[in-house]
Amino acid sequence: MSLSKIIKFGNKSLDPPRGRRTHRPVILADSKGTKLQSQFVHSQQSNITWWCQRGRTIQQSIAWLKANLDTEIQLIGDIWLFVWIGTCNLTSIDKNTRYISLSSFNNTEIIQQITQGYKEIIDLLAKYPNCRVTFLETPFYSIINWNTKQHHKDPTVFSEQEHILEQQVISLNKEVKAINTSLHSHSPDFNNDLYRTSKYRSSKHKGSTKQRKFFNISLYPDGIHPDPALAKAWLRKILQQIFINCWSSQWFVFTLVTYFSRIQFNWTLKFFLIIVVQIYIWLYWSLIIINLVSFCVSEI
Repeated sequence: MSLSKIIKFGNKSLDPPRGRRTHRPVILADSKGTKLQSQFVHSQQSNITWWCQRGRTIQQSIAWLKANLDTEIQLIGDIWLFVWIGTCNLTSIDKNTRYISLSSFNNTEIIQQITQGYKEIIDLLAKYPNCRVTFLETPFYSIINWNTKQHHKDPTVFSEQEHILEQQVISLNKEVKAINTSLHSHSPDFNNDLYRTSKYRSSKHKGSTKQRKFFNISLYPDGIHPDPALAKAWLRKILQQIFINCWSSQWFVFTLVTYFSRIQFNWTLKFFLIIVVQIYIWLYWSLIIINLVSFCVSEI
């Protein structure tokens, strides 16, 4: 997506949530979270509690939750935890040079390590029946561009690692989708904002053109963290999901949509059932309002 489209999306007005808030939205993240926290999209984002720490790994997140979760829930009530952790597990930083490199060349091993951590977080939240959790997908980022910013003499030596990292991000996000589906939840697609297409001529077929996909790394000033425009667009996406999950009427409809989408029958019937449920909700609240008005009139 081009920068102009990202700016337009980030500045687009966002409808306020309906119904009452049922959960306190909490974002557990590394330094990506702090970039989003500094942006403004909607007044309701003041409801978000941010638990962000630079360089946070999945293991550090679990340790922090074990030490603080019980106290935090007592203070702020039932939470919907949005976990945005994984970047600092996929790559490791040298504290002396500040260069980053792959944590593991074994894709299966590193993905299992992270997803096992996610499952531990699910188990921690299971102790609080009214609390929920969603895992946010990991955006692509660049080892080469980060190390370039750290004045590495030849950052192109990380080209192979960059390619493997992209594969690991894709694999991790595939697992995140599966975990969220089991939790009846959903993550925004951040990588969709990074993709751009360019046309090129095919050598096999003269005169014909094809499209090539690549991610727009210029939206990351340092190779990892989003610039203000992208951070605002991502915050808007997360807020849309928070409004669905953490406010009563929208969460009820979202749950039904998720349930129906997993049932194997005609999409027309699915759509019809969802519309029927929505009409039922409107009628239910209309009857309550009519009864309240009738009661007030009778008392006058």
